[in-house]
Amino acid sequence: MTMTKAEFLKQLGASITKHRLKLKLSQTEVANRCEIERGNLTRIEKGKSNVTAETLLKISEALDVPVSKFFTFQNKNTPKIK
Repeated sequence: MTMTKAEFLKQLGASITKHRLKLKLSQTEVANRCEIERGNLTRIEKGKSNVTAETLLKISEALDVPVSKFFTFQNKNTPKIK
C-alpha cells in the first residue's frame, strides 16, 4: 500500500523532531540557524507543511545530519527489511 502525502509529511516531520531533540535544541534555536520563522518549523515538524528542498537542506545543516537521515522511516504497511 502506498503512503499518503499526509502520512509522509507527518513521518518526515517526526524524523526532523527526533534529530532536533537528540541534540537538545529548541525549535527557536533551529529556526534561527535556518533563518526561517519558528512557526514554519513547527508546521514542518507537525507534518502540516510541505517543506522545500532548500529548507530541508538548511535544517539538515543546522542539525549536522545528512538530509537522507530524515527519510529513514518506513511505511507502516511495508515489512521491515532484516
